[in-house]
Amino acid sequence: MISLTDDRKMLGYGLLGAYPNISHFVTTRHGGYSEGAYASFNCSPFSGDELERVEKNQTLLFQSLSQAPRHLIIPFQTHGTKILPVDEKFLGASGQQQQEMLNGIDALITTEPGCCICISTADCIPVLLYDRVHHAVAAVHAGWRGTVEYIVGHTLEKMRAVFGTEGQDVIACIGPGISLQSFEVGDEVYESLVLTLIISGLQRIL
Repeated sequence: MISLTDDRKMLGYGLLGAYPNISHFVTTRHGGYSEGAYASFNCSPFSGDELERVEKNQTLLFQSLSQAPRHLIIPFQTHGTKILPVDEKFLGASGQQQQEMLNGIDALITTEPGCCICISTADCIPVLLYDRVHHAVAAVHAGWRGTVEYIVGHTLEKMRAVFGTEGQDVIACIGPGISLQSFEVGDEVYESLVLTLIISGLQRIL
């Protein structure tokens, strides 16, 4: 990953930086207003942080971007596989309706200009997808549960159904997550992943 700011408050991907029609970022913990467990650059309104500090961090985020988005879309994630297209119907809905539509969503896709689709991660892995042909983008929250349930694959399938996306046209960027040295999992995680690999192998053979 590369630093998008001098203070390394925001990171990015060299691959995506080659396309001037899109912008992207990965925030870090540093350089914001939040305190305690949320210190300090927390931009998620669903974290339990004080909303005033979250809004100040979001303002700081906009100021750090070369072009501020018209819409900042952040879902309420539940470690599932639900995917929401951010389209004209969504943007035309009321604020309350949008919040209801964003509940339980772990991946967003869009082709709408000026829309910044976001996902929030700590231990889990963020994945950004860009369809170079149809200029469609996706932000995916891939924790171990979502990975076992093929959330990235389901997102690509949704992009194909909605935009006509083909896999060979997609750039995929994997963001930072918790390290091997800092994360211990139980047997249920290991068993779920092994079962997923076995099923995948059988599907490919058959």
